[in-house]
Amino acid sequence: MGLFEGISRFVLISTILTAVGFLVHLISYGAPYWLKSGEFHVGLWKLCIGSQCYNTVSKTFKDLFVAYEGWLAAVQAFETLAFLASLATIAVIGLRFTVMKEQKILQIGIFIFQFASVGLILLGVIIFGAKSPSSSYGYAFVFEIISAIIFLIAGVFSFMDWRGTSVPA
Repeated sequence: MGLFEGISRFVLISTILTAVGFLVHLISYGAPYWLKSGEFHVGLWKLCIGSQCYNTVSKTFKDLFVAYEGWLAAVQAFETLAFLASLATIAVIGLRFTVMKEQKILQIGIFIFQFASVGLILLGVIIFGAKSPSSSYGYAFVFEIISAIIFLIAGVFSFMDWRGTSVPA
């Protein structure tokens, strides 16, 4: 009895895409280069001007950079929820591969978590893009958009598997 016995091609593709999307999202989540302009760069958790960096959840940051306070916290919340949804997706995929292969509810849970990740990532990206003081976006911002696209494609494959349009691998 193999690990992939009875698992469709769509599930395998979706699983690979979910893992890649999670890694891309993880890189973007922690990188301080959502916005870059000369010596200035900012991420979800750190803002740097030259060699001076500030933690975005510290009191010093909130005192110095009042313009960032509300909307940046909203972006942090949405991206954190997206991170948790992607972790939940991986956990449910693990269950599906190991102990609960025949449970239809897991198929539904997988694509719901994948689409939730997409929605939460896009909400954070939209807020950041609309409120940021510059349009010089860094690689982490682009990675975040790429991770949403990857999760969307993975969700479509999971949905197609749930609808029963694939043959076993």
